[in-house]
Amino acid sequence: MKQWSFLFVKAAFTAGLIWWLVGRIGWDAVFARLQGLDVGLLSLAVLAVIVSYSLLIVRWWAVNKGISIALSFSQTIRLSWIGAFFSQTLPSTMGGDAVRIYYLFRSGETLVRATSSLVLDRVCGLSGLLLIVLFSLPQIFEYAPTGPARWGIAAVVAIGALAVAVLVLIGHYRIGGLDRWAMTAPIAAVARDAAALFSAPLALAIAIGVGVCIQLSIVVAVWLIGWSMGGVLSLAQSVAFVPPVVLAATMPISIAGWGVREGAMVVALGYVGVSAPDAVALSVALGLVMIVAGLPGGLVWLLSGRGEKLSPQPPK
Repeated sequence: MKQWSFLFVKAAFTAGLIWWLVGRIGWDAVFARLQGLDVGLLSLAVLAVIVSYSLLIVRWWAVNKGISIALSFSQTIRLSWIGAFFSQTLPSTMGGDAVRIYYLFRSGETLVRATSSLVLDRVCGLSGLLLIVLFSLPQIFEYAPTGPARWGIAAVVAIGALAVAVLVLIGHYRIGGLDRWAMTAPIAAVARDAAALFSAPLALAIAIGVGVCIQLSIVVAVWLIGWSMGGVLSLAQSVAFVPPVVLAATMPISIAGWGVREGAMVVALGYVGVSAPDAVALSVALGLVMIVAGLPGGLVWLLSGRGEKLSPQPPK
């Protein structure tokens, strides 16, 4: 009952936020921009997102190698595409992760290890985002000259980096006491796996490097959509301001990031002169593009028998 209540709250929040945002801007202006999009450029944007979903396979495979989870590459491909599909159809961007945890658990891993695998996959994705934002700070500061905006962006980078560092240090030094409490034992287990991953340089480099490429693929998709709207933002501007929007959209407070992404896009792209109607239309188009790009994962899920158990993993 609580889960359904939480889902209802998230759905209401999403609908209310979109209605308020587009209502203030004007539905006609947003729809007019969407109707004028170039189909060819939108197709290229779908392709860019498909590339990002494909790269997710490599990132997760590298993470699993780094923490000694024996999921075959073919199974990694299959579960990654299923996860990509459910990320766009379940009530948050984390929905796809929950599906992957479920399948990994059914393959023979413990629930804690399966969760650790997906948490560290997200950590590597976050690290890629932070690296892009870090190297884009000079351009961000050029367009966001006010003190609060600058300090806010710098704080996000610093807090994210600190959180990753703390997780790794907890696992490396095996801080006593965390394993003794039911609430903190899973955190300790994830931290140990994080320390193991960060002690595997090749797997870590692949995971974070691919994480950067994934975000750049989304950046290219947004730029292509903007190009189809008459070139409302440059590629460099997209590199600087789209990753923070993606980060905001991953917060599990709305349906697949809808509403949050549109609001964040209005704020972020406003710094580079993109009008609110254009920013909302661009964000809505990106959401639709991501849904279309994830449809192959739905087909994989249907053809694979949906909830069947994976082949048992070899003994560790």
